[in-house]
Amino acid sequence: LNPALGTFLLLVALNLLNYIDRYILPGAQPLIQREFGATDEQMGALTTAMFFFYMFAAPATGWLGDRMSRKPLIIAGAILWSLATLGTVWVHGYWMFYLRQAFVGIGEATFGIYAPAVLADFYPERDRNRVLSIFYIAIPVGAALGYVAGGEIGSALGWRAPFLICAIPGLVIAALY
Repeated sequence: LNPALGTFLLLVALNLLNYIDRYILPGAQPLIQREFGATDEQMGALTTAMFFFYMFAAPATGWLGDRMSRKPLIIAGAILWSLATLGTVWVHGYWMFYLRQAFVGIGEATFGIYAPAVLADFYPERDRNRVLSIFYIAIPVGAALGYVAGGEIGSALGWRAPFLICAIPGLVIAALY
C-alpha cells in the first residue's frame, strides 16, 4: 500500500468516525434527556458547546499546523475526540456531558483543520477534487450512521453503548495512522 493511498484511507475512515461520534448524541438524545431530566434547552446547549469549542479551537490549531508536523496533531485530535466519546460511558451528570462535548469539539477541530491539507500534500492538483470529494462524502454518511447508532443501539443496549462501540474504532485508526 503506497503512503498516499494509506493516508487517504485512514483519513477517510477517521472523517467517517468523526461524524459518527458527533451524531450519536442527537440519535440518543431522548434517552439521555430522560436519564438526566434535562430540558430541551439544556440538550440543545450540548451541541452548542461542541460547536463553540470547535469554533475557538480551530484558529489555534490551524496556527499550530503551520508550525508543526500535521500528522501528530491529527492523531492527537482523533485520540481526544475518541477518548471524550469513550468517556461518555462514565458520564452521570449533565455538566460532565457538557464538558465531554467541549473536548469532542476541540478534538474534531484539530482533525478537521489538518486532514484536507495533508491530502493536498499527497495528491497532485489534478487528483485533489476526486480525493477530497470522497473524503467529504464521509460527512453525511457518518452523520446518518451516528444518528442511527445513537437511536438504535441506544434503544437496544442503553444510551451509553453507542458511545462505547463507536469510540474504539477512532482510537484504533488513530494508532494506525
